[in-house]
Amino acid sequence: MPEHKAKQGTPTMGGLIILVGLLAAYFIGIEGGALFPNRESPAFGSPVRIVGNAVAWPILLLGFGLIGFLDDFAVPKLFPPKRGLGWVPKLVMQFACALPAAWYSGYTDPLTAFEVSFVIVAFSNAFNFSDGMDALAGGLAVILGLSLAGIGYFWHAPLCQMWLSLTVVGASLPFLVLNAPPAKVFMGDVGSLPIGAVLGWLTLQSGGQHELLPSSPGWVVSVFLLSLVLIAELVPVPLQILSVKLRKKRLFPKTPIHHAFESAGWSEYRVVSMFHLFQAIASFAAISVAQQTAPKLWWM
Repeated sequence: MPEHKAKQGTPTMGGLIILVGLLAAYFIGIEGGALFPNRESPAFGSPVRIVGNAVAWPILLLGFGLIGFLDDFAVPKLFPPKRGLGWVPKLVMQFACALPAAWYSGYTDPLTAFEVSFVIVAFSNAFNFSDGMDALAGGLAVILGLSLAGIGYFWHAPLCQMWLSLTVVGASLPFLVLNAPPAKVFMGDVGSLPIGAVLGWLTLQSGGQHELLPSSPGWVVSVFLLSLVLIAELVPVPLQILSVKLRKKRLFPKTPIHHAFESAGWSEYRVVSMFHLFQAIASFAAISVAQQTAPKLWWM
């Protein structure tokens, strides 16, 4: 976009900063007993959830991170003039990572494993689309991480789900310092794809200790509200492609949708602020629904 000419030359792959933080938090969690607790307590979740948290996390981080590295660096470097992976091999590779993560998390039924993988891949690509504006993706990661910890608290998710949600917040803050306007580095696919994937996985894990995929209307409404901004980032992109192919006309002025606001004359600062504000409001509503609808424990 013409508005982004000044950003040309800004380094990408800054998401590696967040990945290093998340992997460090993972090993600290193992060492401290948050991921492999030695005590038997409902607060730590069932054994299958404990193993799932410990195994799915590195699969999603490293698998989706590798896909992002191929897309950001390897393919453009080795196969010019290609700018990255095509969307078909990219999706195939994403499902190839998401399916084993789903299986290790306890979703062993084939249909359920596919549904869980679909959510993980959708979150990954939606979050990836939000990268490219100063502080937009990093700010969303902070708000979503805090919100997932809040929803997990009210729905009595395993303690490690809340702990891992908060590690997303902590690992994103150093990146945000460098990504604040004017950005000195962008997240890139190597960061946005794995972070989106773990956000999707944490969302599915937020529904309680015993149900792998809760069907409670309160939980469904809560995670739907939480996901509104990412849904708005994701859905217009395939609709735009379909419209151009079938009707030879665009459905939206620009996609991802935050660029449509820029093309309408909004400043980048205003667009990012509006997206952060809307995510904060949606998160507050999601946590409020969780607080009102989740079963209460004796101390609540």
